Amino acid sequence: MRDLTLVTFVHNMDWGAHWVSDIEEGKMKSESELIRAAVNRLVIAVWAAVVALLINAVVSIIPWMLAPPYISQFNESWSAQSDGFQEDFPMSVSAQHSEPGRPFYELPLEEQIEQASVIAVAEYKEGSDGRMRAIITDILKKEPGTVSYYDVGDEHPGSSYYPMEGRSHGDGVILFFTGSPARMSVSMTYRGERISSLGDMPLSLFREKCGE
Repeated sequence: MRDLTLVTFVHNMDWGAHWVSDIEEGKMKSESELIRAAVNRLVIAVWAAVVALLINAVVSIIPWMLAPPYISQFNESWSAQSDGFQEDFPMSVSAQHSEPGRPFYELPLEEQIEQASVIAVAEYKEGSDGRMRAIITDILKKEPGTVSYYDVGDEHPGSSYYPMEGRSHGDGVILFFTGSPARMSVSMTYRGERISSLGDMPLSLFREKCGE
């Protein structure tokens, strides 16, 4: 009887070991299947992204493959319209002669005089409200055909100012205009008969340079 009980116990232990082994094996299979499923989903997502990119590229390229004749016609039409526009609105004087990439105020004086469409002299005169008004007293240069909205006797509001203690704007200002219609590009203050920003160049010499 004792032997039978021992055999039964050993059999049960062996069956339990197999049962635990089966559970562990099942867990390993389950983890492996989960990993395989995750990898499959990742592969599917990557392929889906690649297909979407290819479709997007094809959709973007097809219009350009079909459109050259129309683009060519558009360019010819636009070119003709641009030519007509330039004839109606000629290029400004500064645009015709200015050095590419270099601001007007950085040019030497001789080039500024050459490229300016209008050069005017304005003198400061005190107004009834105490404001120092820049009144144009002389036009030293005006390119033929240039449209200018300032003449002798007109005030240039952009150069007028209200006096402040400790600050001096000189006796007047020289105005360089470019383009047509003429737009003010640079101004230079003068005191008495000398231009401060030009190393105290005499105003009479500057007038001569403008007349050359």
